[in-house]
Amino acid sequence: MAPGFSRSVLRTRASASSCAQRVTIRDCADPSLRSGQAPAASFHAITHLFDPLAQQILPYLPKSPASELRVARSKSSPPPKAPEIRRKTIRIDQLKLDVARRLLGVSTETAAVNAALDLVVFRGEVFEGIDRLSAQRRSTSKKGSDVDALAITVAKGGAVAQTRELADGILADFDARGVMLSLEILDARRRMGEQLFAQLTERPKARVARR
Repeated sequence: MAPGFSRSVLRTRASASSCAQRVTIRDCADPSLRSGQAPAASFHAITHLFDPLAQQILPYLPKSPASELRVARSKSSPPPKAPEIRRKTIRIDQLKLDVARRLLGVSTETAAVNAALDLVVFRGEVFEGIDRLSAQRRSTSKKGSDVDALAITVAKGGAVAQTRELADGILADFDARGVMLSLEILDARRRMGEQLFAQLTERPKARVARR
């Protein structure tokens, strides 16, 4: 059984006219959704697909990403609804389904569909978090003649006990308990890409296309 899912039932019927197939899905999602946590499959999937820069940073972030996301939600946001089980019949390109199953690291087609949907939802939460981060001015960009650095405050109020170089050009400050307080990424534009760098350093504008 795929991690993050308590039950999966998959029925398929191949299409004779194309590589698409009909997939009937009936799932009971991860019970953690009922408590407002992000689905476990989402975080595993997105970290699996992250670039090497993110892989170097993620191990040092708080151990409970679902809890962090829950705390970061606006107080005015309604509580998450309990999952509703629905039976759906959809047509999917078999090649895309196989590629998604391989990239997401799951064994069944049902889990691949659900993990892909979770990944989209999680990606939306990440963008919303970046928007809030920029709006609160918790991230700053420092530009120099040779160095383009991005300094991000991860946690406030702690005293820096040590600074570690997580990787070449990636420095992090930790408190006495080992909690990351801030992160500095040198040559940030090249490492992160222009779009993500701009999202982290500029006040966000309305993104109609994402809604």
